[in-house]
This record gives sequence, C-alpha cells and structure tokens, in this order.
Amino acid sequence: MNNNERNEIVKLIQPNILPNTVQIEVKVTDDEKLVEEKETFEVEVSEDINMSLENLDLVSDDDENEEIETEYDFSSLNKLQLIEILEETVQDTDVIKIKDKVASIKFNFLRICKEERDREMEQFILDGGEKENYEHVEDPLEIRFRAAFNIFKDNKAKYNEALEEQKVQNLQQKNAILEELKQLINSEETLKKTYDEFRALQDKWKEIGQVPAAEITNLWNNYHFLIEKFYDKVKINRELRDLDLKKNLEAKIELCERTEELLLEKSVTKAFKLLQKYHDEWKEIGPVPQEKKDEIWERFKNATDKINQIRRDHYSKIQDEQQANYDAKVAICEKIEELLSENINSIGAWQKKSTEVNELFKLWKTIGPAQKKQNDEIWNRFKGSMDTFFISKKEFFSKLKEQQIENYNRKLQLCIEAEALVDSKEWKKATDSIKKLQEEWYSHFCRQDACFYRIPGSSA
Repeated sequence: MNNNERNEIVKLIQPNILPNTVQIEVKVTDDEKLVEEKETFEVEVSEDINMSLENLDLVSDDDENEEIETEYDFSSLNKLQLIEILEETVQDTDVIKIKDKVASIKFNFLRICKEERDREMEQFILDGGEKENYEHVEDPLEIRFRAAFNIFKDNKAKYNEALEEQKVQNLQQKNAILEELKQLINSEETLKKTYDEFRALQDKWKEIGQVPAAEITNLWNNYHFLIEKFYDKVKINRELRDLDLKKNLEAKIELCERTEELLLEKSVTKAFKLLQKYHDEWKEIGPVPQEKKDEIWERFKNATDKINQIRRDHYSKIQDEQQANYDAKVAICEKIEELLSENINSIGAWQKKSTEVNELFKLWKTIGPAQKKQNDEIWNRFKGSMDTFFISKKEFFSKLKEQQIENYNRKLQLCIEAEALVDSKEWKKATDSIKKLQEEWYSHFCRQDACFYRIPGSSA
C-alpha cells in the first residue's frame, strides 16, 4: 500500500472509544438474493472472539436470472461466443477458480435466451395465438450450452463431495490437536519444551482447513478454553508470553492493514468476501498485550464497520433503482389496464391501441429488474394485461369475420333473388320486389361496410 492510499484510508477511519462490549454488524452474502439478511454478533472485548460467519459457497444453479457482480464482462457477446468460452473454461476442473467466470457466462446466456423467448411470445400473441398454447422450441445452441454447463456442475458436485469429506478429516485432525493440548497441559516436561510444542500445535491448527458447520462453535469453544488453560496451568514466564503476545499483535496489525485496504476495493462483493476471510483469520490469532487489546480490536472493528456501511449503501442504491423500476412497470401496467377499460369497437381504434400497447412493451423491455419478490408479481400483472388485450382484440376480429361472412351470404342471397326476377313478366310486382331488395342492401349493408371495409387477417 502506497502513502497516498494509506492517507486516504486514514481519512476514512476514525476510531471511537471502545465500550466493554461491542457489536459488529456483518451482513452475510446470499448469492441468490439482492436483499441481504443481517446478523449481529456480540463480541467480548477479551481476545476470545467467537464470530460465526457463513462459509462462501459456489454460485447457485437456481437463480438463473439474477444479476451478479463479477470481474468478467460478457454482456456484448452472442450465444455462440458465450458457449465457446464456456466449453473452453469448463475444461479446468478447478471449480473455485472458474466459478465467477462460469456464473457470468451463464447469466448472460440465460439473459439472451429470455429476451429471445419474450420476443417469440410477443410475436406469437400478435399473430393471434394464445399464451397457454405457446411452446418454445429449444435450439441447438441451448442444448450445447447445457451440455457444457453440466460438465461444470458435475465437477462442482465432485468438489463439494470432496470438500465435505475433507471437512470431516479436518475435524478429526483438530479434535486430535485438542487431545494433544490436554496432554500438554498435564505434561511434566520443561517449560521451554512444553511451550515449543504448544506453538507447534497452534501452527498445525491454523494449517488445517474448514470443518463441518455444525461443529464450528463447539470446536472453537474447546480450543480457546484449552489455550487459556495452558497459559494458566503452565504459567509461562513473562518473557516468553510477552514474545507471544508481541507476535500476535504484529499479526493483527498486518490484518488490520489488509482490512483497511478493502476500503479502496471497487468490487463490493469481493471486499466483503475478503472481509469474511479476514475475520476467520482474526480468530486464528491469539491474544495481544493487555494495553493494546482494545486499541487493535477497535481498529479492526472500525474498518469492518466502514466496509459494512459501504456494502449497505451499495445495496441500498440497488434497492432504490429496483423500486424505481418497479414503479415504472406499475405505471405501464396501469396504462394497459386503462386501454382495456375503453370501448374499442372499430378496426381503426384497435390498430391505434395495438400500436400503443406495442410501444409500451418496447418500453417495458428497457426497464431493469425490480426486487426479486416483486418481479414475479409485476410480470404476471403485465403479462395478464397483455394477454387480456390481445385476447379481446382476437375476439373482436373473430366476431367481425363472422359478421362479414354472414353479410356476404345474405348479399349472395339477395343477388340470387334479384336475378330470379330478371325474366319476370309481372313488371310492377318485379319492380316492387327489386326495390325492397335494394332497400335492404343499402339500409343495412352499406352502413356496415363503412365500418367493416375488409376482412382482416390474424395480424390486423
């Protein structure tokens, strides 16, 4: 970290007086939601910190349309380009390394697919079809994409299975260390030898990875209990203890610096994931000198609070944008519903209203997503209004066709009746009959023809 960056951080960090008990608010990421859940952890100012942070997981397969934050930008690529990148990427079996890239590819591919299906559905309805009869025909690119993505899913499943097995093994190893600590506490070995073994066990503990989530709390409680028990039982001389505390302080200072650097990280998601990691590391470090305990903890907590606030502001902005999107979509729905309430009884009127509805649909597609819990509701309202409009339009033109066919048949009958009078010798009677036929023709059909001047097609 250079001096400019450090100065910028210093401006952001203003430590406050530490009370006996502090609260750290840590928001745990949920990759399937934009709205996050809050967890508040009460942390004793003693060095026995027992924070419970959720482990980061791979991208969920369920949220296909959720926008994700990633360093990869594939928004300008088409389906084929995305597939080619995916096929190459999944050849790497390191699912952790490639998961963000795969997630970005998946998001953009599914976004394109959804846009295509929306256009297909729109055209299907405009052509006179009904929503429930629409069937999407999967194209070869979608099949090819799924085949490539399944390779990643299979590798991820294998990774998760291996990870769980490793967690069980890690738990066994840490339980074994606990037993060694117990024996060490009761050991009659010399202080120097005992302390060296103690430090070696601590180093060994730190090298062991994750354990099953259900075992974390109990494991850490036992570990910290035995650590404190060792210090009390063995009565380490002040020199060795001071050296140990000094090393721990240096480690925590370095961790504070790394945490403060996160304030300059552009990616909110990346910063928070690293913050979670740093809190796990903090738990691995032992106690510090008593006179530095409050100071170093407050520094770490203060940086944590700043990052949490940045994250809250970030998602608050997203929520504001999503609410604005929702309000705009509500307004579009209301406009369509207003059109539905009008009495549309002519071809020209239906054509005009159809143009308005199509423009509203185009506008809809330019608006971003609302909050997930509102998305389905407003989409169902919009689709319901659209379906009602086009069904009503279809019914109008269907009735119009029926009426025009009926009129045509009656006109044909009038023509037949008139032709039958051509050879009549009863001139007066024939003339009166012709006049009645003409009156029926002009009084009834001419007025209708003024409105129904053609038989429309399904796309009218």
